[in-house]
Amino acid sequence: QTDPCPFCGHEYSKVRFKQHDFYYTDLEKKYRWKCYVVCNKCLSRGAPVTTGWMLKSEGDPHNTIYEGKMPTNAEVVKNTETFKPFAEEAIRLWNKREWY
Repeated sequence: QTDPCPFCGHEYSKVRFKQHDFYYTDLEKKYRWKCYVVCNKCLSRGAPVTTGWMLKSEGDPHNTIYEGKMPTNAEVVKNTETFKPFAEEAIRLWNKREWY
């Protein structure tokens, strides 16, 4: 559960994931994701949390390749255990009012 936005007071925000970085080798492609909380009204963002390097098959918060559709961020937080610790940390930083 996120606290209201400290800038506009809006009560609703969501956890967002964005591809942050990637690299290729001859055998694999690895990704890192950035996770943060964003206010639904004024679009203020909390401090980002970056995942470690992972293979696409280890987890993809957008599931664009394996599921064939992009779930909502709420579905990602609820259903993807790989990303749950990062989402929880982003929420903790938002609630502590740590920004970037």
